[in-house]
Amino acid sequence: VGDLEATIASIYPNPSTNVFFITSTQHDLKMSVENMMGQKLNTQISANEGTYSIDLSSYTAGTYVLKIRNGDLLESHKLVLVK
Repeated sequence: VGDLEATIASIYPNPSTNVFFITSTQHDLKMSVENMMGQKLNTQISANEGTYSIDLSSYTAGTYVLKIRNGDLLESHKLVLVK
């Protein structure tokens, strides 16, 4: 039996045309969206568990990285924005 990695959050839909939803049972999440060059475009902090949205409708189509931090845990997700 192999070890299963715990995930901080799940993201849907992916790809998306504008809004991504992040669902987590964790508290005190720090989320940031970066372009492929590592520039932060959007930052959000959530104090409670639940579902959050990130609207990327003002950005051009392409691939972005969502970084979610919970204490010492860091999780990265590729976001695909299509127009």
